[in-house]
Formats: sequence, structure tokens, C-alpha cells
Amino acid sequence: METQMINQTPVADKIAMAALIVSVLSLVISVIGVLIQKKLNRVNLEAKYFEVVFNTYILEKIPEKVAALKFDSRHKLDKSYKELNDTLMEMVRKARYFSFVNQKFYKELSEKTMEVDELLVSISGKTILQVKEQNQKIIEIEDAVSKVIVCINKNYCQ
Repeated sequence: METQMINQTPVADKIAMAALIVSVLSLVISVIGVLIQKKLNRVNLEAKYFEVVFNTYILEKIPEKVAALKFDSRHKLDKSYKELNDTLMEMVRKARYFSFVNQKFYKELSEKTMEVDELLVSISGKTILQVKEQNQKIIEIEDAVSKVIVCINKNYCQ
């Protein structure tokens, strides 16, 4: 009888060890699941804010302002550039939420927007006589604005 108990003890120990391993694995998987769910919740929340803040800007307001850019009869950038600049600055102000939750993105967005601002101010101060050069400047502005939108899309899709 004692021999039977001694033989059963290693089997019982193995069963207990297997149960312990399964329990630990279950705990680890549960913790990983909770962490993944928290990250997904944060990403979904940020995606919702991206849509609320940026949709009208990147789909309507900014393209309209860029399309309105032109040179006036004095061969200077028309005052419409100020509307584009105001729209971009308004967008950055409305995106301030991201300065708290995604500082890297907000800083990059602010920098790209300031680059557009500086470009607009630089071009607006010049008299450009040739239409070809005027068109090149408009394209240069469009490229700079495009970098702002790419910055938004890149961070939205992360």
C-alpha cells in the first residue's frame, strides 16, 4: 500500500505542475489580452478625434483654399494666401488635443504648417512677372500643403 502511494505521488506532482503551468500561461495570456485591448481602445479613440478634427480640413477647407491661390494683376500672390494660412492655423489650434496625447505628431504637424506659413509669406513678398514662374510657386505651395496632409494621414493610419 505504501509502495502504491509512493508511485502515485510523482504522478500527482506532475499533474499539479501541469495545472500550475496552465494557470500561469492563462494569466499571461489574459494580461496580454487586456494590454492589447487597452491599446486598441486608445487607437480607436485617437482615430475618432482625427476624423472629428481633420476631416473637413483635409477634404474640403484646405483643398478649396489651395485651389483659390493665384497671382494678382500686380504679379504678387493674391490675398487668398492669407485664407489658406488662417485655415491651416485654425486646424492646428483645433488639433491641440494631440499636443497632450501624441506630442510627436502635434510637433510635426505644427512644424509642417509653419513651413507652409513661411513659404506663403516669402512668396507673397515677391513680384513674379512670368506666368511659368508663378505656376511653379503655386505648385511649390501645393507640395508644402501636401506634406501637411501626408503628416496627418501617416499618423492617422498608425
